[in-house]
Order: sequence, then structure tokens, then C-alpha cells
Amino acid sequence: MEPASPHRRFPARRVVATIVATLIVLALIGGMVWQALPRLVAPAPPAPSAPASVPAPAPGPTQPPLPAALPVTLTVGGDLGRPVPFATKAGAGTILVTKATWTGTGDMPPAPGMAYLIVDVEFMGTAGHVQAGESTVLVQDAAGTRRFAAYGAGDAGTPDRVLKPGARLTGQIGFQLPAGDATLVVLDERGLDAALVAIPGP
Repeated sequence: MEPASPHRRFPARRVVATIVATLIVLALIGGMVWQALPRLVAPAPPAPSAPASVPAPAPGPTQPPLPAALPVTLTVGGDLGRPVPFATKAGAGTILVTKATWTGTGDMPPAPGMAYLIVDVEFMGTAGHVQAGESTVLVQDAAGTRRFAAYGAGDAGTPDRVLKPGARLTGQIGFQLPAGDATLVVLDERGLDAALVAIPGP
């Protein structure tokens, strides 16, 4: 029997080479597809969300409007026109409010919801000696809040004096408070109430 010719093995080698080349090509193609895959399947960027709505701030407390009829000048009502007695440790006297003016204007505007009350007063000493003037009185509004004299009400002002029996002190004292019924309070040397004078509102 004749030995096999060496040329008969070449077709098998070509087949193996073809398979290897095919695998290499497939590997290269697979690598390229793998690299491109994230870009192909990457999720679309999220749509921009609508801005969150900001709730409107709650409205603050409203101030009561001033009476439209201001200014108003009163000479009757309450204790207007009536001397009201008071006593202190050192003496005694009377206070007379002859006029009360409610106004919304002055050297500077009053605070929102407030008005000026200007009282025309007359102090008189009746015994011993008493301190009288704007530092010896305050005003109490309808809600019970007490306030000393305000300096935006114009020319109102009555400097303090010591009064002996028969001596008088007249002038004006201005206060800032909500318009309404009020009480003028006379204080003694200790800061305690010595007299109350009812002042009607506008």
C-alpha cells in the first residue's frame, strides 16, 4: 500500500485556519458591540421637574383703620369739664380736662392703627404741695394698655411743676394710642393711681 501523500493534509489546515480567523473576526465584532452597548441602552436624561410651588406668606394681623372723621375735638362726655380730685403723700390737688382732641396727624405720623389724643389740662394745688405735669399722668386705652406722653403729637407738652395751694398749671399733653374710650391716670410719688379721668373716644 502506498504511503499517504503529505499534500492531502492541507485542506484540513485551511479549515482550521478559516475557523480561527472567523472566531477572531467574531471576537472583534463582539468587542465593538460591547463597547457601543452602553450608549445604545443608556437611559434618557430625566425631564426637568417643575419648580416646587412656594406657598404665599400668611397675611399679618391687620391694623384697625383710623376713624374717617378725625380730627375730633370733644368738650363734653366722660369726665371732661369736671375737676377730679387727687391726693399724694405730700399734698392734694385737682385735675381738670377742658378739651380732648383726637387726630391722625402731628409732627410725625402716628404708628399704623394709632391716633394722637391731646388733652387740655389744668392742675391746681389744694393742700401741701403736689407734683404736676406730663410726667405725673399716663393714658390707659380700652384694652387696658397704659402709655406715657408721646412727643410726635405736635406742640403738646406741659413741663412739671410743684404746686402749692391755689397755684395752677395749664397746658396740653399728647398721647399715642388706638382711637377709642380712654382713661387719663394721675400718679402719685410712688407711681400709684391717684385719680382717674374718663376720656370719650372719637
